[in-house]
Amino acid sequence: MTVKPFRFFLPILGLIALFGCTPASELLSSIKLFVDPPSRQIVLQIRGLNIQPDAQISIGNAVPGGTVDCEVTIRNTSSSDSLQLTGSPLVEITGAEAGYFSVQSDPSTTIGPDSNTTFTLRASPDDLQRRTATITVRSSDSVAGVYSIDVVSAGALATGDAGLTIAMAASGSDFQVLFADESLSPQALRCARSTDGGVTFPNTVDVQTYALSAPYQCTVATDGSNLHAAYYTNGRTEYKRSIDDGATWADVEAIAGSSDPRVNGISVSGSNVLVAYYTWGAGTYDLWSRRSTDGGLNWDAAVSVESDGDVGAYCASAIDGTTAYIAYYDVTNNSLKCARSTDAGANWGTIVTVASGVAPGGLGSVCRPISIVTSGGTTYIAFYDWSNDQLYVAKSTDGTTWPSGDVHLVDQGGYAAALVLSGSTLYLAYRGADYPRLARSTDGAATWTTAVIDSTVIPGSEGIGLGVSGSTVCVAYRVFYNDGGVYTWDVLLARSTDGGVTW
Repeated sequence: MTVKPFRFFLPILGLIALFGCTPASELLSSIKLFVDPPSRQIVLQIRGLNIQPDAQISIGNAVPGGTVDCEVTIRNTSSSDSLQLTGSPLVEITGAEAGYFSVQSDPSTTIGPDSNTTFTLRASPDDLQRRTATITVRSSDSVAGVYSIDVVSAGALATGDAGLTIAMAASGSDFQVLFADESLSPQALRCARSTDGGVTFPNTVDVQTYALSAPYQCTVATDGSNLHAAYYTNGRTEYKRSIDDGATWADVEAIAGSSDPRVNGISVSGSNVLVAYYTWGAGTYDLWSRRSTDGGLNWDAAVSVESDGDVGAYCASAIDGTTAYIAYYDVTNNSLKCARSTDAGANWGTIVTVASGVAPGGLGSVCRPISIVTSGGTTYIAFYDWSNDQLYVAKSTDGTTWPSGDVHLVDQGGYAAALVLSGSTLYLAYRGADYPRLARSTDGAATWTTAVIDSTVIPGSEGIGLGVSGSTVCVAYRVFYNDGGVYTWDVLLARSTDGGVTW
Protein backbone atom coordinates (compact mmCIF):
# COMPACT_ATOMS: atom_id res chain seq x y z
CA MET A 1 0.00 0.00 0.00
CA THR A 2 1.27 3.47 -0.90
CA VAL A 3 0.96 6.11 1.83
CA LYS A 4 0.36 9.60 0.38
CA PRO A 5 1.57 12.80 2.08
CA PHE A 6 -1.04 15.02 3.67
CA ARG A 7 -0.92 18.66 4.66
CA PHE A 8 -2.60 20.81 7.29
CA PHE A 9 -2.48 24.50 8.24
CA LEU A 10 -1.70 25.55 11.81
CA PRO A 11 -2.16 29.23 12.74
CA ILE A 12 0.41 30.37 15.28
CA LEU A 13 0.44 33.96 16.52
CA GLY A 14 -0.62 35.47 13.22
CA LEU A 15 1.61 33.11 11.22
CA ILE A 16 0.46 30.20 9.18
CA ALA A 17 2.73 27.15 9.30
CA LEU A 18 2.44 24.64 6.49
CA PHE A 19 3.66 21.17 7.41
CA GLY A 20 4.18 18.42 4.85
CA CYS A 21 3.85 15.01 6.60
CA THR A 22 5.43 11.94 4.97
CA PRO A 23 5.69 8.26 5.81
CA ALA A 24 7.98 7.36 8.71
CA SER A 25 10.64 6.16 6.30
CA GLU A 26 11.05 9.67 4.94
CA LEU A 27 12.33 12.80 6.66
CA LEU A 28 10.48 16.08 6.82
CA SER A 29 12.39 18.12 4.25
CA SER A 30 11.09 21.63 4.82
CA ILE A 31 8.77 23.91 6.71
CA LYS A 32 7.44 26.99 4.94
CA LEU A 33 6.12 30.00 6.83
CA PHE A 34 3.69 32.34 5.09
CA VAL A 35 3.31 35.76 6.72
CA ASP A 36 0.02 37.55 6.14
CA PRO A 37 0.93 41.23 6.70
CA PRO A 38 -1.74 43.60 7.92
CA SER A 39 -3.13 45.86 5.18
CA ARG A 40 -4.10 49.52 5.14
CA GLN A 41 -7.71 50.31 5.72
CA ILE A 42 -7.35 53.83 4.34
CA VAL A 43 -6.46 54.54 0.70
CA LEU A 44 -6.16 57.94 -0.98
CA GLN A 45 -7.04 58.28 -4.65
CA ILE A 46 -6.39 61.09 -7.14
CA ARG A 47 -7.86 60.82 -10.64
CA GLY A 48 -8.92 57.25 -9.87
CA LEU A 49 -5.40 56.11 -8.99
CA ASN A 50 -4.33 54.80 -5.59
CA ILE A 51 -1.64 57.03 -4.08
CA GLN A 52 1.02 55.48 -1.87
CA PRO A 53 1.96 57.26 1.37
CA ASP A 54 4.96 59.59 0.95
CA ALA A 55 4.36 59.84 -2.81
CA GLN A 56 4.71 63.13 -4.70
CA ILE A 57 1.73 63.93 -6.92
CA SER A 58 1.01 66.82 -9.26
CA ILE A 59 -2.55 68.04 -8.75
CA GLY A 60 -2.63 70.29 -11.83
CA ASN A 61 -1.55 73.75 -12.87
CA ALA A 62 -3.00 77.22 -13.30
CA VAL A 63 -1.86 80.46 -14.86
CA PRO A 64 -0.43 82.81 -12.21
CA GLY A 65 -3.27 84.51 -10.41
CA GLY A 66 -5.63 81.65 -11.21
CA THR A 67 -6.57 78.48 -9.35
CA VAL A 68 -6.78 74.76 -10.05
CA ASP A 69 -8.90 72.28 -8.07
CA CYS A 70 -8.26 68.59 -7.57
CA GLU A 71 -10.70 66.15 -5.98
CA VAL A 72 -9.10 63.68 -3.58
CA THR A 73 -10.95 60.51 -2.55
CA ILE A 74 -10.46 58.81 0.83
CA ARG A 75 -11.55 55.19 0.52
CA ASN A 76 -12.26 52.73 3.33
CA THR A 77 -11.19 49.29 2.08
CA SER A 78 -12.59 47.39 5.07
CA SER A 79 -15.75 45.40 4.38
CA SER A 80 -16.77 45.36 8.04
CA ASP A 81 -15.32 48.29 10.01
CA SER A 82 -15.90 52.02 9.75
CA LEU A 83 -12.98 54.39 9.39
CA GLN A 84 -12.71 57.50 11.54
CA LEU A 85 -10.79 60.61 10.46
CA THR A 86 -9.16 62.00 13.61
CA GLY A 87 -7.15 65.02 12.48
CA SER A 88 -7.89 68.61 13.41
CA PRO A 89 -8.29 69.88 10.77
CA LEU A 90 -9.32 66.72 8.99
CA VAL A 91 -6.87 67.51 6.19
CA GLU A 92 -3.64 69.18 7.30
CA ILE A 93 -1.51 71.20 4.88
CA THR A 94 2.05 71.84 6.00
CA GLY A 95 5.36 72.95 4.54
CA ALA A 96 7.11 76.18 3.62
CA GLU A 97 4.84 76.63 0.59
CA ALA A 98 1.60 75.49 2.24
CA GLY A 99 0.08 78.93 1.67
CA TYR A 100 -0.29 78.14 -2.04
CA PHE A 101 -2.75 75.31 -1.21
CA SER A 102 -6.12 75.17 0.52
CA VAL A 103 -8.96 72.74 1.21
CA GLN A 104 -12.20 73.90 -0.39
CA SER A 105 -14.50 71.16 0.90
CA ASP A 106 -13.86 68.86 3.85
CA PRO A 107 -14.28 65.06 3.86
CA SER A 108 -16.71 63.28 6.15
CA THR A 109 -15.46 62.35 9.61
CA THR A 110 -16.81 58.78 9.45
CA ILE A 111 -16.43 56.54 6.41
CA GLY A 112 -18.48 53.36 6.40
CA PRO A 113 -17.27 49.95 5.23
CA ASP A 114 -16.49 49.82 1.50
CA SER A 115 -17.31 53.51 1.25
CA ASN A 116 -15.49 56.72 0.50
CA THR A 117 -15.56 60.47 1.00
CA THR A 118 -13.92 63.29 -0.93
CA PHE A 119 -12.33 66.66 -0.36
CA THR A 120 -11.30 69.35 -2.82
CA LEU A 121 -7.74 70.61 -2.81
CA ARG A 122 -6.99 73.95 -4.47
CA ALA A 123 -3.69 75.40 -5.67
CA SER A 124 -3.27 79.16 -6.24
CA PRO A 125 0.07 79.90 -7.94
CA ASP A 126 1.29 83.48 -8.21
CA ASP A 127 4.23 82.79 -10.54
CA LEU A 128 5.59 80.03 -12.78
CA GLN A 129 7.45 78.16 -10.05
CA ARG A 130 6.51 74.71 -8.82
CA ARG A 131 5.10 74.72 -5.30
CA THR A 132 5.05 71.76 -2.93
CA ALA A 133 3.18 71.06 0.29
CA THR A 134 2.51 68.02 2.47
CA ILE A 135 -1.06 66.79 2.86
CA THR A 136 -1.70 64.69 5.97
CA VAL A 137 -4.84 62.72 6.81
CA ARG A 138 -5.00 61.13 10.28
CA SER A 139 -7.34 58.20 10.90
CA SER A 140 -8.18 55.20 13.05
CA ASP A 141 -6.34 52.90 10.62
CA SER A 142 -3.95 50.79 12.73
CA VAL A 143 -1.43 50.61 9.88
CA ALA A 144 -1.59 54.03 8.25
CA GLY A 145 -3.03 56.20 10.97
CA VAL A 146 -0.87 59.05 9.64
CA TYR A 147 -1.14 59.17 5.85
CA SER A 148 0.99 61.89 4.18
CA ILE A 149 1.66 62.72 0.55
CA ASP A 150 3.44 65.61 -1.14
CA VAL A 151 1.37 67.56 -3.65
CA VAL A 152 2.85 69.75 -6.37
CA SER A 153 1.36 72.50 -8.51
CA ALA A 154 2.90 75.04 -10.84
CA GLY A 155 2.09 78.27 -12.51
CA ALA A 156 1.56 77.64 -16.21
CA LEU A 157 2.11 79.67 -19.37
CA ALA A 158 -1.21 78.29 -20.64
CA THR A 159 -3.79 75.71 -19.56
CA GLY A 160 -6.75 73.86 -21.02
CA ASP A 161 -5.72 72.79 -24.51
CA ALA A 162 -2.39 74.40 -25.28
CA GLY A 163 1.08 73.45 -26.44
CA LEU A 164 0.38 71.37 -29.55
CA THR A 165 3.48 73.14 -30.79
CA ILE A 166 6.15 74.81 -28.64
CA ALA A 167 9.22 76.77 -29.71
CA MET A 168 11.53 78.99 -27.70
CA ALA A 169 14.13 81.73 -28.19
CA ALA A 170 16.48 83.55 -25.83
CA SER A 171 18.76 86.56 -26.11
CA GLY A 172 20.22 88.37 -23.13
CA SER A 173 17.51 88.68 -20.49
CA ASP A 174 14.72 88.21 -23.06
CA PHE A 175 13.03 84.81 -23.34
CA GLN A 176 10.09 84.07 -25.64
CA VAL A 177 7.90 80.98 -25.83
CA LEU A 178 5.68 80.44 -28.87
CA PHE A 179 2.87 77.92 -28.48
CA ALA A 180 -0.44 76.96 -30.04
CA ASP A 181 -3.50 77.60 -27.88
CA GLU A 182 -6.56 75.63 -28.93
CA SER A 183 -8.60 76.57 -25.88
CA LEU A 184 -9.25 80.04 -27.33
CA SER A 185 -11.88 81.09 -29.83
CA PRO A 186 -10.51 81.77 -32.34
CA GLN A 187 -7.54 79.50 -31.83
CA ALA A 188 -4.15 81.16 -31.85
CA LEU A 189 -0.41 80.97 -32.06
CA ARG A 190 0.73 82.92 -29.00
CA CYS A 191 3.99 84.36 -27.68
CA ALA A 192 4.71 84.50 -23.95
CA ARG A 193 7.40 87.08 -23.19
CA SER A 194 9.88 87.53 -20.35
CA THR A 195 12.33 90.40 -19.95
CA ASP A 196 13.83 89.26 -16.64
CA GLY A 197 15.60 86.09 -17.65
CA GLY A 198 12.58 83.83 -17.48
CA VAL A 199 11.56 84.70 -13.92
CA THR A 200 8.18 86.06 -14.99
CA PHE A 201 6.21 86.01 -18.23
CA PRO A 202 3.73 88.84 -17.68
CA ASN A 203 2.97 89.51 -21.33
CA THR A 204 1.40 87.02 -23.74
CA VAL A 205 0.38 88.26 -27.17
CA ASP A 206 -1.26 86.70 -30.21
CA VAL A 207 1.10 86.09 -33.09
CA GLN A 208 -1.76 84.97 -35.33
CA THR A 209 -5.34 83.79 -34.81
CA TYR A 210 -7.22 81.20 -36.84
CA ALA A 211 -10.87 80.34 -37.22
CA LEU A 212 -10.26 76.74 -38.27
CA SER A 213 -7.32 75.33 -36.34
CA ALA A 214 -4.29 76.48 -34.42
CA PRO A 215 -0.91 76.19 -36.14
CA TYR A 216 1.56 73.48 -35.37
CA GLN A 217 5.11 72.51 -36.32
CA CYS A 218 6.16 76.00 -35.25
CA THR A 219 9.83 76.99 -35.10
CA VAL A 220 11.39 80.27 -33.99
CA ALA A 221 14.83 81.83 -34.33
CA THR A 222 16.24 85.02 -32.81
CA ASP A 223 18.92 87.49 -33.78
CA GLY A 224 19.02 89.99 -30.96
CA SER A 225 15.64 91.69 -30.64
CA ASN A 226 14.41 90.25 -33.96
CA LEU A 227 12.26 87.12 -33.84
CA HIS A 228 11.50 84.98 -36.88
CA ALA A 229 8.73 82.36 -36.71
CA ALA A 230 7.60 79.82 -39.28
CA TYR A 231 4.74 77.38 -38.83
CA TYR A 232 2.19 75.24 -40.64
CA THR A 233 -1.56 75.88 -40.53
CA ASN A 234 -4.61 75.32 -42.71
CA GLY A 235 -2.66 73.81 -45.58
CA ARG A 236 0.18 76.30 -45.90
CA THR A 237 3.46 77.37 -44.33
CA GLU A 238 3.55 80.92 -42.95
CA TYR A 239 6.24 83.29 -41.69
CA LYS A 240 5.95 86.20 -39.26
CA ARG A 241 8.54 88.60 -37.88
CA SER A 242 8.87 90.71 -34.75
CA ILE A 243 11.49 93.44 -34.31
CA ASP A 244 10.60 94.28 -30.69
CA ASP A 245 11.27 91.03 -28.79
CA GLY A 246 7.89 89.55 -29.67
CA ALA A 247 5.68 92.43 -28.49
CA THR A 248 4.21 92.97 -31.96
CA TRP A 249 4.28 90.89 -35.14
CA ALA A 250 4.31 91.96 -38.79
CA ASP A 251 1.95 90.74 -41.50
CA VAL A 252 1.93 87.10 -42.58
CA GLU A 253 4.22 85.98 -45.39
CA ALA A 254 3.08 82.80 -47.18
CA ILE A 255 6.24 80.73 -47.57
CA ALA A 256 4.44 77.90 -49.38
CA GLY A 257 0.79 77.37 -50.12
CA SER A 258 0.46 74.23 -52.26
CA SER A 259 1.02 70.48 -51.92
CA ASP A 260 0.35 70.67 -48.17
CA PRO A 261 3.72 72.17 -47.10
CA ARG A 262 4.92 71.39 -43.57
CA VAL A 263 7.54 73.57 -41.92
CA ASN A 264 10.08 72.18 -39.50
CA GLY A 265 13.04 74.52 -39.45
CA ILE A 266 13.85 78.22 -39.41
CA SER A 267 17.24 79.76 -38.70
CA VAL A 268 18.81 83.21 -38.83
CA SER A 269 22.30 84.67 -39.05
CA GLY A 270 22.55 88.41 -39.46
CA SER A 271 20.27 89.42 -42.32
CA ASN A 272 20.03 85.86 -43.69
CA VAL A 273 16.88 83.94 -42.76
CA LEU A 274 16.35 80.36 -43.94
CA VAL A 275 13.18 78.24 -43.82
CA ALA A 276 13.20 74.49 -44.54
CA TYR A 277 9.97 72.65 -45.26
CA TYR A 278 8.66 69.60 -47.06
CA THR A 279 5.64 69.18 -49.33
CA TRP A 280 3.29 66.26 -49.75
CA GLY A 281 2.58 66.29 -53.46
CA ALA A 282 1.89 63.42 -55.86
CA GLY A 283 2.12 60.99 -52.94
CA THR A 284 5.75 61.71 -52.01
CA TYR A 285 7.67 64.01 -49.68
CA ASP A 286 9.88 66.65 -51.32
CA LEU A 287 12.32 68.92 -49.46
CA TRP A 288 12.36 72.67 -50.16
CA SER A 289 13.89 75.84 -48.78
CA ARG A 290 13.30 79.57 -49.03
CA ARG A 291 15.63 82.34 -47.96
CA SER A 292 15.56 86.03 -47.19
CA THR A 293 18.72 88.13 -47.29
CA ASP A 294 17.19 91.27 -45.76
CA GLY A 295 15.99 90.01 -42.39
CA GLY A 296 12.67 88.58 -43.56
CA LEU A 297 11.33 91.58 -45.50
CA ASN A 298 11.57 89.90 -48.90
CA TRP A 299 11.89 86.27 -49.92
CA ASP A 300 13.57 84.53 -52.85
CA ALA A 301 11.78 81.87 -54.84
CA ALA A 302 11.55 78.36 -53.39
CA VAL A 303 14.53 76.09 -54.03
CA SER A 304 14.23 72.31 -54.38
CA VAL A 305 16.73 70.64 -52.04
CA GLU A 306 15.89 67.00 -52.79
CA SER A 307 12.97 65.17 -54.41
CA ASP A 308 14.41 61.67 -54.91
CA GLY A 309 11.92 59.45 -53.08
CA ASP A 310 10.16 60.40 -49.86
CA VAL A 311 12.48 62.99 -48.33
CA GLY A 312 12.29 66.00 -46.05
CA ALA A 313 10.16 64.88 -43.12
CA TYR A 314 11.18 66.21 -39.69
CA CYS A 315 13.61 68.66 -41.31
CA ALA A 316 15.52 71.30 -39.36
CA SER A 317 17.82 74.12 -40.50
CA ALA A 318 20.86 75.97 -39.17
CA ILE A 319 22.86 78.86 -40.61
CA ASP A 320 26.13 80.54 -39.64
CA GLY A 321 26.98 83.50 -41.86
CA THR A 322 26.29 82.19 -45.36
CA THR A 323 26.91 78.51 -44.57
CA ALA A 324 23.59 76.73 -44.12
CA TYR A 325 22.47 73.19 -43.35
CA ILE A 326 19.23 71.24 -43.51
CA ALA A 327 19.00 67.92 -41.67
CA TYR A 328 16.06 65.70 -42.57
CA TYR A 329 14.66 62.18 -42.75
CA ASP A 330 14.82 60.11 -45.94
CA VAL A 331 11.79 57.83 -45.62
CA THR A 332 12.66 55.77 -48.69
CA ASN A 333 16.11 54.82 -47.40
CA ASN A 334 15.33 55.07 -43.68
CA SER A 335 18.25 57.40 -43.11
CA LEU A 336 19.18 60.77 -41.67
CA LYS A 337 20.59 63.15 -44.29
CA CYS A 338 22.19 66.58 -44.31
CA ALA A 339 22.29 69.12 -47.15
CA ARG A 340 24.86 71.96 -47.15
CA SER A 341 24.85 75.38 -48.83
CA THR A 342 27.62 77.99 -48.89
CA ASP A 343 25.43 80.82 -50.22
CA ALA A 344 22.74 81.01 -47.51
CA GLY A 345 20.47 78.54 -49.28
CA ALA A 346 20.51 79.83 -52.85
CA ASN A 347 22.05 76.51 -53.96
CA TRP A 348 22.59 73.20 -52.27
CA GLY A 349 25.68 71.02 -52.72
CA THR A 350 26.23 67.32 -52.26
CA ILE A 351 23.80 65.65 -49.85
CA VAL A 352 25.35 63.21 -47.39
CA THR A 353 23.94 60.45 -45.20
CA VAL A 354 24.60 61.06 -41.52
CA ALA A 355 23.12 57.83 -40.10
CA SER A 356 21.19 54.92 -41.55
CA GLY A 357 18.85 52.32 -40.16
CA VAL A 358 19.13 50.05 -43.17
CA ALA A 359 22.79 49.03 -43.12
CA PRO A 360 23.94 46.30 -40.70
CA GLY A 361 24.54 47.82 -37.32
CA GLY A 362 22.36 50.78 -38.24
CA LEU A 363 20.41 52.85 -35.78
CA GLY A 364 16.94 51.56 -36.55
CA SER A 365 14.30 54.05 -37.62
CA VAL A 366 15.86 57.52 -37.37
CA CYS A 367 12.79 59.36 -38.54
CA ARG A 368 11.66 61.28 -35.51
CA PRO A 369 12.12 65.00 -34.71
CA ILE A 370 15.49 66.43 -35.56
CA SER A 371 17.34 69.52 -34.30
CA ILE A 372 20.55 71.02 -35.74
CA VAL A 373 23.01 73.73 -34.67
CA THR A 374 26.20 75.03 -36.30
CA SER A 375 28.97 77.39 -35.26
CA GLY A 376 32.52 78.00 -36.44
CA GLY A 377 32.45 75.12 -38.91
CA THR A 378 31.30 72.48 -36.42
CA THR A 379 27.76 71.14 -36.77
CA TYR A 380 25.66 68.95 -34.49
CA ILE A 381 22.44 67.07 -35.26
CA ALA A 382 20.22 65.61 -32.56
CA PHE A 383 17.87 62.85 -33.71
CA TYR A 384 15.67 60.13 -32.30
CA ASP A 385 16.04 56.42 -33.06
CA TRP A 386 12.40 55.39 -33.01
CA SER A 387 13.03 51.63 -33.18
CA ASN A 388 15.21 51.53 -30.08
CA ASP A 389 13.81 54.57 -28.26
CA GLN A 390 17.21 56.27 -28.07
CA LEU A 391 18.44 59.84 -28.53
CA TYR A 392 21.66 60.52 -30.46
CA VAL A 393 23.80 63.49 -31.44
CA ALA A 394 25.97 63.36 -34.57
CA LYS A 395 28.94 65.69 -35.06
CA SER A 396 30.80 67.01 -38.10
CA THR A 397 33.80 69.31 -38.02
CA ASP A 398 33.58 70.25 -41.71
CA GLY A 399 29.87 69.94 -42.50
CA THR A 400 30.47 67.50 -45.32
CA THR A 401 31.66 64.34 -43.55
CA TRP A 402 29.86 62.68 -40.65
CA PRO A 403 32.07 59.96 -39.10
CA SER A 404 30.18 57.04 -37.58
CA GLY A 405 32.48 57.37 -34.56
CA ASP A 406 31.03 60.80 -33.91
CA VAL A 407 27.44 59.60 -33.44
CA HIS A 408 26.93 59.61 -29.67
CA LEU A 409 24.17 58.11 -27.55
CA VAL A 410 22.64 60.64 -25.16
CA ASP A 411 19.81 58.83 -23.37
CA GLN A 412 16.77 56.60 -23.64
CA GLY A 413 13.78 58.42 -25.07
CA GLY A 414 14.25 61.64 -26.92
CA TYR A 415 11.08 62.54 -28.75
CA ALA A 416 10.60 66.29 -29.25
CA ALA A 417 14.25 67.23 -28.85
CA ALA A 418 15.57 70.82 -28.90
CA LEU A 419 19.31 71.43 -29.26
CA VAL A 420 21.15 74.67 -28.36
CA LEU A 421 24.86 75.46 -28.52
CA SER A 422 25.88 78.18 -26.06
CA GLY A 423 29.58 78.92 -25.99
CA SER A 424 31.24 75.51 -25.82
CA THR A 425 28.32 73.77 -24.08
CA LEU A 426 25.62 71.79 -25.83
CA TYR A 427 22.17 71.72 -24.24
CA LEU A 428 19.52 69.21 -25.29
CA ALA A 429 15.97 69.28 -23.93
CA TYR A 430 13.76 66.28 -24.67
CA ARG A 431 11.04 63.98 -23.46
CA GLY A 432 12.91 61.15 -21.80
CA ALA A 433 11.65 57.63 -21.32
CA ASP A 434 9.86 58.90 -18.23
CA TYR A 435 10.05 62.66 -17.60
CA PRO A 436 11.11 65.87 -19.34
CA ARG A 437 14.91 66.01 -19.21
CA LEU A 438 17.90 68.16 -20.07
CA ALA A 439 21.25 66.78 -21.23
CA ARG A 440 24.52 68.76 -21.24
CA SER A 441 27.83 68.15 -22.97
CA THR A 442 31.00 70.18 -22.54
CA ASP A 443 33.24 67.99 -24.72
CA GLY A 444 31.69 68.33 -28.16
CA ALA A 445 28.91 65.74 -27.73
CA ALA A 446 31.29 62.93 -26.71
CA THR A 447 29.77 62.52 -23.22
CA TRP A 448 26.54 63.77 -21.66
CA THR A 449 25.12 64.37 -18.21
CA THR A 450 21.35 64.32 -17.83
CA ALA A 451 18.96 65.83 -15.30
CA VAL A 452 15.24 65.38 -14.75
CA ILE A 453 13.43 68.66 -15.20
CA ASP A 454 10.11 67.64 -13.66
CA SER A 455 9.33 64.26 -12.06
CA THR A 456 5.67 64.98 -11.26
CA VAL A 457 4.08 65.18 -14.69
CA ILE A 458 3.32 63.17 -17.80
CA PRO A 459 5.17 64.94 -20.63
CA GLY A 460 3.57 65.50 -24.02
CA SER A 461 5.31 64.38 -27.16
CA GLU A 462 4.49 67.16 -29.58
CA GLY A 463 7.07 69.78 -28.79
CA ILE A 464 9.53 71.16 -26.31
CA GLY A 465 11.17 74.59 -26.19
CA LEU A 466 14.70 75.38 -25.00
CA GLY A 467 16.24 78.80 -24.34
CA VAL A 468 19.78 79.41 -23.04
CA SER A 469 21.36 82.73 -22.10
CA GLY A 470 24.52 82.64 -20.01
CA SER A 471 23.92 80.33 -17.05
CA THR A 472 20.12 80.67 -17.31
CA VAL A 473 18.39 77.76 -18.99
CA CYS A 474 14.62 77.64 -19.53
CA VAL A 475 12.62 74.71 -20.87
CA ALA A 476 8.96 74.97 -21.92
CA TYR A 477 7.09 71.67 -22.17
CA ARG A 478 3.58 70.30 -22.53
CA VAL A 479 1.98 68.13 -19.86
CA PHE A 480 -1.20 66.08 -19.84
CA TYR A 481 -3.89 65.65 -17.17
CA ASN A 482 -7.00 63.52 -17.00
CA ASP A 483 -8.96 64.85 -14.05
CA GLY A 484 -12.10 62.77 -13.75
CA GLY A 485 -12.59 62.57 -17.51
CA VAL A 486 -11.69 66.22 -18.09
CA TYR A 487 -8.60 66.31 -20.31
CA THR A 488 -6.24 69.26 -20.18
CA TRP A 489 -2.94 70.09 -21.85
CA ASP A 490 -0.86 72.69 -20.05
CA VAL A 491 2.35 74.50 -20.99
CA LEU A 492 4.82 74.65 -18.10
CA LEU A 493 8.19 76.33 -17.81
CA ALA A 494 11.17 75.12 -15.76
CA ARG A 495 14.13 77.38 -15.04
CA SER A 496 17.72 76.73 -14.01
CA THR A 497 20.27 79.38 -13.04
CA ASP A 498 23.31 77.09 -12.90
CA GLY A 499 23.49 75.98 -16.50
CA GLY A 500 20.90 73.23 -16.20
CA VAL A 501 22.51 71.32 -13.34
CA THR A 502 19.61 71.88 -10.92
CA TRP A 503 16.02 72.95 -11.49
